[in-house]
Amino acid sequence: MLGSKSVLTRYELLIWFFGAWFASAIAYAVTKKTRGTRLPAGAIEANRPQADLENHLPGTSWSRVGVIAGMGVNSFLTVALLFLCAFDLWNSAIPYIAVDLPTSINWAGIAGVWMTDMWAVAVMYYNVNYIPANRPMREQSALMGSGFSRYVLATGGPYKWIRHPMYVSKILLGLFIFLATGIWLTVFTCLAVVSLPAQARGEEKMLHDLFGETFDNYAARTGRFLPRIRGA
Repeated sequence: MLGSKSVLTRYELLIWFFGAWFASAIAYAVTKKTRGTRLPAGAIEANRPQADLENHLPGTSWSRVGVIAGMGVNSFLTVALLFLCAFDLWNSAIPYIAVDLPTSINWAGIAGVWMTDMWAVAVMYYNVNYIPANRPMREQSALMGSGFSRYVLATGGPYKWIRHPMYVSKILLGLFIFLATGIWLTVFTCLAVVSLPAQARGEEKMLHDLFGETFDNYAARTGRFLPRIRGA
Protein backbone atom coordinates (compact mmCIF):
# COMPACT_ATOMS: atom_id res chain seq x y z
CA MET A 1 0.00 0.00 0.00
CA LEU A 2 1.26 3.45 -0.88
CA GLY A 3 2.53 5.49 2.04
CA SER A 4 2.43 9.24 2.50
CA LYS A 5 5.92 10.07 3.75
CA SER A 6 7.28 11.13 0.36
CA VAL A 7 4.31 13.24 -0.73
CA LEU A 8 3.51 16.78 0.32
CA THR A 9 1.39 17.19 3.42
CA ARG A 10 -2.20 18.33 3.20
CA TYR A 11 -1.22 21.70 4.66
CA GLU A 12 1.45 22.23 2.01
CA LEU A 13 -0.96 21.31 -0.75
CA LEU A 14 -3.69 23.54 0.69
CA ILE A 15 -1.36 26.51 0.95
CA TRP A 16 0.28 26.19 -2.44
CA PHE A 17 -2.71 25.09 -4.52
CA PHE A 18 -5.06 27.62 -2.94
CA GLY A 19 -2.27 30.19 -3.13
CA ALA A 20 -1.91 29.70 -6.89
CA TRP A 21 -5.67 29.94 -7.31
CA PHE A 22 -5.90 33.09 -5.20
CA ALA A 23 -2.83 34.77 -6.71
CA SER A 24 -4.03 34.20 -10.28
CA ALA A 25 -7.46 35.59 -9.43
CA ILE A 26 -5.89 38.72 -7.94
CA ALA A 27 -3.51 39.08 -10.88
CA TYR A 28 -6.39 38.77 -13.34
CA ALA A 29 -8.47 41.39 -11.49
CA VAL A 30 -5.54 43.81 -11.40
CA THR A 31 -4.61 43.37 -15.07
CA LYS A 32 -8.25 43.64 -16.15
CA LYS A 33 -8.67 46.90 -14.24
CA THR A 34 -5.37 48.23 -15.56
CA ARG A 35 -6.34 47.46 -19.15
CA GLY A 36 -9.84 48.85 -18.86
CA THR A 37 -11.45 49.17 -22.29
CA ARG A 38 -8.14 49.59 -24.11
CA LEU A 39 -7.00 46.92 -26.51
CA PRO A 40 -3.81 45.12 -25.45
CA ALA A 41 -0.62 45.16 -27.51
CA GLY A 42 -0.89 43.07 -30.67
CA ALA A 43 -4.68 43.23 -30.86
CA ILE A 44 -6.00 43.42 -34.44
CA GLU A 45 -9.62 44.35 -35.09
CA ALA A 46 -11.62 42.55 -37.79
CA ASN A 47 -12.65 44.76 -40.69
CA ARG A 48 -15.43 42.48 -41.88
CA PRO A 49 -17.54 41.10 -39.01
CA GLN A 50 -19.96 38.30 -39.85
CA ALA A 51 -23.55 38.51 -38.62
CA ASP A 52 -23.92 34.75 -38.18
CA LEU A 53 -20.73 34.22 -36.19
CA GLU A 54 -22.49 34.32 -32.82
CA ASN A 55 -24.48 31.21 -33.80
CA HIS A 56 -21.45 29.24 -34.97
CA LEU A 57 -19.48 26.82 -32.80
CA PRO A 58 -16.05 25.99 -34.27
CA GLY A 59 -14.78 22.43 -34.37
CA THR A 60 -16.97 19.33 -34.19
CA SER A 61 -19.30 18.11 -31.48
CA TRP A 62 -16.81 15.39 -30.56
CA SER A 63 -13.80 17.72 -30.48
CA ARG A 64 -15.66 20.13 -28.21
CA VAL A 65 -16.77 17.35 -25.87
CA GLY A 66 -13.26 15.89 -25.73
CA VAL A 67 -11.61 19.24 -25.03
CA ILE A 68 -14.13 20.29 -22.40
CA ALA A 69 -14.15 16.90 -20.65
CA GLY A 70 -10.38 16.46 -20.75
CA MET A 71 -9.63 19.92 -19.45
CA GLY A 72 -12.47 19.77 -16.96
CA VAL A 73 -10.56 16.96 -15.23
CA ASN A 74 -8.03 19.56 -14.02
CA SER A 75 -10.71 21.72 -12.42
CA PHE A 76 -12.43 18.73 -10.85
CA LEU A 77 -9.20 17.32 -9.41
CA THR A 78 -8.17 20.71 -8.03
CA VAL A 79 -11.47 21.12 -6.20
CA ALA A 80 -11.39 17.48 -5.02
CA LEU A 81 -7.82 17.89 -3.78
CA LEU A 82 -8.69 21.02 -1.80
CA PHE A 83 -11.68 19.19 -0.30
CA LEU A 84 -9.62 16.15 0.70
CA CYS A 85 -6.92 18.31 2.25
CA ALA A 86 -9.33 20.66 4.04
CA PHE A 87 -11.15 17.77 5.71
CA ASP A 88 -8.03 15.72 6.48
CA LEU A 89 -8.89 12.97 4.01
CA TRP A 90 -5.81 13.30 1.81
CA ASN A 91 -3.67 10.63 3.49
CA SER A 92 -6.58 8.17 3.42
CA ALA A 93 -7.18 8.79 -0.30
CA ILE A 94 -3.54 8.56 -1.41
CA PRO A 95 -3.38 4.73 -1.72
CA TYR A 96 -6.34 4.72 -4.12
CA ILE A 97 -5.81 7.75 -6.35
CA ALA A 98 -2.09 8.60 -6.30
CA VAL A 99 1.35 7.15 -6.94
CA ASP A 100 4.40 7.83 -4.83
CA LEU A 101 6.74 10.48 -6.25
CA PRO A 102 9.84 12.09 -4.72
CA THR A 103 9.17 15.30 -2.81
CA SER A 104 11.49 17.20 -5.15
CA ILE A 105 9.21 16.21 -8.03
CA ASN A 106 6.18 17.33 -6.01
CA TRP A 107 7.68 20.79 -5.55
CA ALA A 108 8.54 21.00 -9.25
CA GLY A 109 4.88 20.25 -9.94
CA ILE A 110 3.79 23.02 -7.57
CA ALA A 111 6.04 25.48 -9.41
CA GLY A 112 4.48 24.33 -12.68
CA VAL A 113 0.94 24.86 -11.34
CA TRP A 114 1.82 28.46 -10.44
CA MET A 115 3.43 28.99 -13.84
CA THR A 116 0.43 27.71 -15.80
CA ASP A 117 -2.03 29.70 -13.68
CA MET A 118 -0.13 32.93 -14.36
CA TRP A 119 0.21 31.99 -18.03
CA ALA A 120 -3.59 31.70 -18.15
CA VAL A 121 -3.87 35.22 -16.71
CA ALA A 122 -1.68 36.51 -19.56
CA VAL A 123 -3.86 34.68 -22.09
CA MET A 124 -7.02 36.27 -20.70
CA TYR A 125 -5.36 39.69 -20.74
CA TYR A 126 -4.25 39.57 -24.37
CA ASN A 127 -7.29 37.77 -25.81
CA VAL A 128 -10.25 40.08 -25.18
CA ASN A 129 -12.54 37.74 -27.14
CA TYR A 130 -11.54 34.63 -25.18
CA ILE A 131 -14.42 32.17 -24.72
CA PRO A 132 -14.64 28.45 -23.78
CA ALA A 133 -14.90 25.87 -26.56
CA ASN A 134 -18.60 25.27 -25.88
CA ARG A 135 -19.61 28.88 -26.52
CA PRO A 136 -19.69 30.87 -29.78
CA MET A 137 -17.42 33.86 -30.28
CA ARG A 138 -19.23 37.12 -29.59
CA GLU A 139 -18.52 40.69 -30.57
CA GLN A 140 -19.28 42.03 -27.12
CA SER A 141 -16.81 40.59 -24.68
CA ALA A 142 -17.43 40.52 -20.94
CA LEU A 143 -13.72 41.15 -20.51
CA MET A 144 -13.98 44.60 -22.09
CA GLY A 145 -17.24 45.79 -20.59
CA SER A 146 -20.53 46.83 -22.14
CA GLY A 147 -18.90 49.42 -24.39
CA PHE A 148 -16.88 46.88 -26.35
CA SER A 149 -18.33 45.39 -29.52
CA ARG A 150 -15.49 44.31 -31.80
CA TYR A 151 -13.94 41.06 -32.99
CA VAL A 152 -10.26 41.11 -32.11
CA LEU A 153 -7.41 38.81 -33.10
CA ALA A 154 -4.86 38.35 -30.30
CA THR A 155 -1.23 38.34 -31.48
CA GLY A 156 0.54 39.72 -28.41
CA GLY A 157 1.80 38.15 -25.19
CA PRO A 158 1.56 34.33 -25.31
CA TYR A 159 -0.09 34.59 -28.74
CA LYS A 160 3.13 35.98 -30.15
CA TRP A 161 4.55 32.46 -30.20
CA ILE A 162 1.61 30.03 -30.36
CA ARG A 163 -1.98 30.29 -31.56
CA HIS A 164 -3.60 28.27 -28.78
CA PRO A 165 -1.75 29.12 -25.56
CA MET A 166 -4.69 28.40 -23.23
CA TYR A 167 -5.04 24.85 -24.53
CA VAL A 168 -1.32 24.29 -24.02
CA SER A 169 -1.59 25.72 -20.51
CA LYS A 170 -4.44 23.36 -19.57
CA ILE A 171 -2.60 20.30 -20.89
CA LEU A 172 0.52 21.23 -18.95
CA LEU A 173 -1.60 21.89 -15.86
CA GLY A 174 -2.71 18.25 -15.89
CA LEU A 175 0.93 17.16 -16.00
CA PHE A 176 1.92 19.49 -13.18
CA ILE A 177 -0.99 18.40 -10.98
CA PHE A 178 0.26 14.84 -11.40
CA LEU A 179 3.82 15.81 -10.50
CA ALA A 180 2.66 17.80 -7.47
CA THR A 181 0.31 15.17 -6.07
CA GLY A 182 0.88 11.86 -7.84
CA ILE A 183 -2.84 11.69 -8.69
CA TRP A 184 -2.98 9.36 -11.67
CA LEU A 185 -6.51 10.42 -12.64
CA THR A 186 -4.87 13.28 -14.55
CA VAL A 187 -4.39 10.71 -17.32
CA PHE A 188 -7.92 11.61 -18.44
CA THR A 189 -6.52 14.92 -19.65
CA CYS A 190 -5.54 12.85 -22.69
CA LEU A 191 -9.16 13.20 -23.83
CA ALA A 192 -8.33 16.82 -24.56
CA VAL A 193 -5.00 15.96 -26.20
CA VAL A 194 -6.57 13.72 -28.84
CA SER A 195 -9.41 16.20 -29.46
CA LEU A 196 -7.32 19.34 -29.73
CA PRO A 197 -6.15 19.08 -33.37
CA ALA A 198 -9.72 18.94 -34.74
CA GLN A 199 -10.91 21.68 -32.39
CA ALA A 200 -7.95 23.93 -33.23
CA ARG A 201 -8.49 23.49 -36.99
CA GLY A 202 -12.14 24.47 -36.59
CA GLU A 203 -11.27 27.56 -34.59
CA GLU A 204 -8.59 28.59 -37.06
CA LYS A 205 -10.99 28.22 -39.98
CA MET A 206 -13.39 30.58 -38.21
CA LEU A 207 -10.58 33.07 -37.62
CA HIS A 208 -9.55 32.81 -41.28
CA ASP A 209 -13.11 33.51 -42.38
CA LEU A 210 -13.22 36.51 -40.07
CA PHE A 211 -9.76 38.03 -40.48
CA GLY A 212 -8.72 36.68 -43.88
CA GLU A 213 -5.13 37.39 -44.92
CA THR A 214 -4.40 39.02 -41.57
CA PHE A 215 -4.89 35.69 -39.80
CA ASP A 216 -3.05 33.76 -42.52
CA ASN A 217 0.02 35.98 -42.06
CA TYR A 218 -0.18 35.56 -38.30
CA ALA A 219 -0.52 31.77 -38.61
CA ALA A 220 2.47 31.64 -40.95
CA ARG A 221 4.80 33.02 -38.27
CA THR A 222 3.45 31.15 -35.25
CA GLY A 223 3.04 27.54 -34.20
CA ARG A 224 -0.29 25.94 -33.37
CA PHE A 225 0.75 24.41 -30.04
CA LEU A 226 4.54 24.83 -30.05
CA PRO A 227 6.61 27.87 -31.10
CA ARG A 228 7.67 27.83 -34.71
CA ILE A 229 11.43 27.37 -35.22
CA ARG A 230 12.70 30.33 -37.21
CA GLY A 231 14.38 29.42 -40.46
CA ALA A 232 13.08 25.84 -40.33
